[in-house]
Amino acid sequence: MTLATVLPEVSGKQKLCNSDFTIEWLLDSLIKNDVEFAKGHGHRKVSNVSARDISGGKGMFSIVLKCEISFQDSKDEKDIYTTIIKIPGTDAWEMASVGKKKIDDMIFAGKNLIDGIVGMHKTECDFYEIIGQHVSEIIPRVFQAQEWKIGKHQGCLHMEDLSKTGKNLDFYHSLSHGQLKNIVKSLAYFHKNIICLNENNWKGKFLSQKRVFIEIIPMLKDFSLKFLEMAKKTTALQEIFQNPKLQKIMFDEKYVEYALIQSYKDVGIPDLLVHADLWSSNIIFVADENGNPTDKISAILDWQVLHEGNMLLDFVRLMLNSLDGDTRREAELYIFDFYIEELNKCFAEVGKKAPFSVEQVKKAYEYLFVGHCAHTLMMPGAIFASKIPKIGEEKAQEARIDKCALRALHVLEDALALIETGKFNEWLE
Repeated sequence: MTLATVLPEVSGKQKLCNSDFTIEWLLDSLIKNDVEFAKGHGHRKVSNVSARDISGGKGMFSIVLKCEISFQDSKDEKDIYTTIIKIPGTDAWEMASVGKKKIDDMIFAGKNLIDGIVGMHKTECDFYEIIGQHVSEIIPRVFQAQEWKIGKHQGCLHMEDLSKTGKNLDFYHSLSHGQLKNIVKSLAYFHKNIICLNENNWKGKFLSQKRVFIEIIPMLKDFSLKFLEMAKKTTALQEIFQNPKLQKIMFDEKYVEYALIQSYKDVGIPDLLVHADLWSSNIIFVADENGNPTDKISAILDWQVLHEGNMLLDFVRLMLNSLDGDTRREAELYIFDFYIEELNKCFAEVGKKAPFSVEQVKKAYEYLFVGHCAHTLMMPGAIFASKIPKIGEEKAQEARIDKCALRALHVLEDALALIETGKFNEWLE
């Protein structure tokens, strides 16, 4: 099978959605790397290739192109093959900063925004190349990873299309308990495989994103205030946000650094690889016959801020940003016991036990919960600023903002309650 045999009727040089990637590039990647395409469609002649952006404002650092390939002998419009190209870029930031800073002047995590995104994309490429084979049950099949070289070529991840059988959620949707449990099962699988992997495979290789959440504190403040402006009518949120104890800790670089970099070590939890951006839109759930997400996990996506560090970041980011207050408070009563049970099941397969306890996990979670609580305002601030509601959805968008404001209120209430226990007094002085 060659390009000449599958590409007789379409222009191979045609670019996909004005990207650097052409039809010829796409088909060549499929022929060389996608066994499913080669086996099921390698003998068929292509009649048309189209692409469209399906990211819909969910991604802050990339666009996602869904490419559809039809054939000369296609029986109907459903007889096509689809594949995904994820391309890093600044589209969402351009939308969020309309009328304000130019992209070239924007800073992200202490770097020029574009340089930051280039680095994050490299991290994701390295993850799939170095670690992907060891955790294949929870990630998509990636056919080609190309780094972004400014002035030379765009970067991309060419991967399988999971949207055919899967569905993710918008930020304002809350996970169910069943979905949460299956995500935690996936984390247990991931952690066990990393712990059992020879450290030479990963130690010291994923450090570039380790301080991202410390370095974005100025942006954390900006987008938190942006969300407070959107959520004006939720007066209780406005009031608690101004609490001097919360203000002292949640934007304090020294405390945030301690919570992220040191607190888990102090309670005896080792360094692990951390996804670091685990929330609902970065998880694909298996869809039912009506296209609705079930509780079953298909894959975890978007590994661009993966780093070696505090594994509780994945719990905190998921619980704060993807669970409504009632669901999160219910989950906190059982989820850490559930995680250790699942981790022990995974370790039992190799005759070992989990190297840390429920109590250690809970304690490390509390430190990071307080240090990360403002992200429950930053995230909707950034997402709603970058996504214009469809015509007729304005009232629904108002309700979504109200819902996220209530979620944030419950997080700040619980963070303040932890601070009031006296455990954090040294950071208030």
